[in-house]
Amino acid sequence: MKTLIKIYLCLLFMAGFGINLQAQESIEENIKNARAAFANIASKDAYTDNLAHVDMNILPIGLSKSINNVKITIAITQAAINAKNGYTEFDVYALAETSKNDSLLFGAKGIKLSYEGDIVGDAKLVLLKDKEIHISGDNVILRLLGSFEKLTGEMNGNLTYLEIDCQGFKSLGLAAEVELSKKLCSPVTNEGKPDTAAKARVIGKFQTQVTRFSSVQSASNWAMVFCNFG
Repeated sequence: MKTLIKIYLCLLFMAGFGINLQAQESIEENIKNARAAFANIASKDAYTDNLAHVDMNILPIGLSKSINNVKITIAITQAAINAKNGYTEFDVYALAETSKNDSLLFGAKGIKLSYEGDIVGDAKLVLLKDKEIHISGDNVILRLLGSFEKLTGEMNGNLTYLEIDCQGFKSLGLAAEVELSKKLCSPVTNEGKPDTAAKARVIGKFQTQVTRFSSVQSASNWAMVFCNFG
């Protein structure tokens, strides 16, 4: 009996490990494809000034604008016509760059564009994976929450996303965790006593939405976006 339990637990572990590994590979593959699309667009200078003017015979195509020193490039990589419902579905990526070494990558599948040139419903691109920003060493970790599995254009309100319209950037929805080191704040147990576990840290969560980026110069300055918007 004990042997059967051990075998069962081992199989569960292997199955879980396999799923997590597959998900990670899918995330990395999607990021690789996105960056390849942006490189392709840049090399061919394949940009438009409005997503409503996209020629589906020439993909990928991009739209690039700078907002408060943040360069935002949107790339349409695939398109499929839905003649029955009168719209075209696009696969879309967005790259927000504050410097050559710092960026956020978003994506969504099935963004709908009507034949009249209007986006149908919300066009929210999900942050492809979590982004950690270390402030003052490891004293503060700002973690923007993202997920490949939610790459559908549908938001559950718990992920970081970039919303677009035909002119480009519309708003940024932030879902984040702030993790504080024990030097700044000490966690406590349910009994109100200090938690002495080595990995125990105070973590707070928040959500907000901004309609413009502030001036950002480096990776750690992404935190300032949350404080300097209006």
